Amino acid sequence: MPKSNRVSDSPNQARAKDAAMGKRRFSLLVAVVLGTVTILVVAILLTPLPPTDELPPLSEASTRTDAIASAVVPSSTPPNLVLPKPGEAWSTEQAQGKLTSVAVELSTRFPSDPNAHHVAGMIYAELKQTKKGEAAWRKCLELKPTDVGPYVGLATLLIDRGEETEGIELLEGVRGSGKATGELLRTLAHGLTQQGELERADGVMKEGIRTFPNDPSLWLELGLVETQLRQFSAAESSIRKAVDLGDRSTPTLNALNTVLTRQGKMDEVKRLQEELEARSGKGDAGNPESFQEKYSEAFQRVASPLFQLASGVAKANNKIDVAEEWLLQAVAIAPEDPSIYMELSALFRQTNRIPNALVVHQRLLEVQPDNLYNYTNLASIATQLGRWDLAEKALIEAVAKFPTVAFPSGELARLALAQRNFPVARQWSEKAWGIEPQNVEWHLMGAIASKELGNVDDMTVSLLRAREIAPSDPRVRDFMQGSKSK
Repeated sequence: MPKSNRVSDSPNQARAKDAAMGKRRFSLLVAVVLGTVTILVVAILLTPLPPTDELPPLSEASTRTDAIASAVVPSSTPPNLVLPKPGEAWSTEQAQGKLTSVAVELSTRFPSDPNAHHVAGMIYAELKQTKKGEAAWRKCLELKPTDVGPYVGLATLLIDRGEETEGIELLEGVRGSGKATGELLRTLAHGLTQQGELERADGVMKEGIRTFPNDPSLWLELGLVETQLRQFSAAESSIRKAVDLGDRSTPTLNALNTVLTRQGKMDEVKRLQEELEARSGKGDAGNPESFQEKYSEAFQRVASPLFQLASGVAKANNKIDVAEEWLLQAVAIAPEDPSIYMELSALFRQTNRIPNALVVHQRLLEVQPDNLYNYTNLASIATQLGRWDLAEKALIEAVAKFPTVAFPSGELARLALAQRNFPVARQWSEKAWGIEPQNVEWHLMGAIASKELGNVDDMTVSLLRAREIAPSDPRVRDFMQGSKSK
């Protein structure tokens, strides 16, 4: 048998290789833990809580390594973004004028995009320019849209001006193709009701509720049909279901008031009328100023989403400058709407304009200070720009505001690790796992900090905790093996 050319490792060489392997595993683990990026999302609002005790700031004895500095997004361009301020929203007249211009630009700039004509139709319909709205929607249908929205929009316009037959035929055609939505069925039932075909309308609404049982608008429409069929008990049940599903609008309560009156339930009618009178300001509905205020308020709620939809069309057609312009106009109409700022942030991050994204997230935190993710998102953007001080400030504020949530403390530990400030990283990781002991991430970061500090006992404690929580996690296994080889 021929001899092998392989030379066996000496014991010292073997130990050296094991140590090198352990070091590589440890470096990989650090990269995995530090590589966990905070997701930029709009999260649920959290109730403000009392401040907590402060831990040492990261700025003490922190240094920036070349590896971390290389991960910072290079940007020689300072932010050139000026956001409209809360309290300086456009007037209704200004918004109407801007929306008219947007509708024209949508149709002319993107003539082959059905979504452009659809949004233009929505704008014209909201501005009561029905002939232009009809033209935009008919153009949209010529381009064969895949969404049913344009069909519903045109049918609604036709039904509202008394051309029920064409509107019903349009909706029945889409319904027959299997693309019916709750909105489509509700609009179809409304058209049938306008024509006096109450039995057909009742059947359509019951079909809609079978398919979309949690849509309050369908239950309300069914209740209105049942009211006209003089099925008052059934109508009451349907309208109450709409209320239970969250629709306590004035029209819905008025509809409920009507069926209660028809059934002679006057005690309930009295209580409901008191609520309605209090809501309307006891007779101010006839005041022209009151009506104008209510119209302006309702228009502002609709106008901002229309700008956002238009921006989405421009973005889909790679007209980023136009998309940005229209989002900024949406901010000018509704400067306290967080959803617009998140869209702006996504746009700036997509185009690598991170300084502008930072400006957006600073404003978002001002507008919505009770949302935890606004602090962590701001910290994430600041970290990308190497603004360690700003990231630290945002996260410490989050710790103080939400003392029962571990995530900000964990992110502070991650930030301290990135700056090789291992004593502070250990402190913040301890705070995070004290709040959320079942999160393996916090224990791993504590283990990394302890290893770098040469504290084998603390490192071992953190690793044993991590292994107990997630014994199959490869990061835990590799770290354990790496620490043994060392």
